[in-house]
Amino acid sequence: MTILVTGGTGFIGGRVARNLLSKDESVVCMDYAPNPAPFADLGDDPRLKIVQGDTTHVDDVVAAIRDHDVHRIIHLAALLPPTTEEEPRLAMRINIMGATNVFEAAARLGLERVVYASSVAAYDDQEYYGDRAVNEDDDLHPYIIYGYTKMMNEVIGRRYTERFGLDTRALRPASVIGYGRMSGRSAEVSRLICGAAIDGSFKATQSPKQTSSLIHVDDIVEMFVRLCIADALERDAYVSGGTTASLEEIAELVRTHLPDAEITFPDGVDLYPNLQKSDGSRLARDIKYQFPDIETRIVDTINEARRDHGMPPLS
Repeated sequence: MTILVTGGTGFIGGRVARNLLSKDESVVCMDYAPNPAPFADLGDDPRLKIVQGDTTHVDDVVAAIRDHDVHRIIHLAALLPPTTEEEPRLAMRINIMGATNVFEAAARLGLERVVYASSVAAYDDQEYYGDRAVNEDDDLHPYIIYGYTKMMNEVIGRRYTERFGLDTRALRPASVIGYGRMSGRSAEVSRLICGAAIDGSFKATQSPKQTSSLIHVDDIVEMFVRLCIADALERDAYVSGGTTASLEEIAELVRTHLPDAEITFPDGVDLYPNLQKSDGSRLARDIKYQFPDIETRIVDTINEARRDHGMPPLS
């Protein structure tokens, strides 16, 4: 089976591609500005194709599908906050028009399935739901433009299912952490871990009390891949789930393994609203995958960062 991954050379997309290759699938990575670096060690693998393309142009998506005999799509290309909040027109064009073009191309050409990235940002701030983890039964109630774009994509995806019979499946990831995560407001967690791992220090810009529902990139990758290749699924949208932790708690876990790390936080920084508790039990059941604990994933992130900088892993 050949799978098109939009945003396929990015932070998540590159790992999705490698995961699919490990499962002996063929992959077409489409990106606005392709970066072949994540695949340098693979050599000239005939199962991997990297193409330039812009999801805001439907003809680019159609061409990628036709030229490579694509069967299914994992759509990851998107604009993230804070850029979405600063440039709303660009957010609408990339996030909504881009996803709609993917649905349109897939429907026109009779593809088997489109799995696409929604977000827990399509929900409201945690205060709206009280002290409980949200799941797929809770109302979507976005508080930022990024969340509205993701909610709209789900509306459009369902419309393509109802009208054209296109199999669309949304995954609502929690805040994704891991080595290489640089963009987006929630990247502070990854910057903290990797800064401590590589430089031995990190000067945070956010409050130590800033709390999020966190999921490691390798776990979200496995979720996207399993949703894509599964024979049958019960829902058209799933919550990834995640571990609830504050930056302060993450710093303490980092210091457990890097006791000399100097991690400092600013005073008087306001908390930004976000969802802090998410329930991924339905997804775990349907794709038969349970992610490891957060400390294990922090150690994984530290070691990946250190390896990439020629440093020994933690013992």
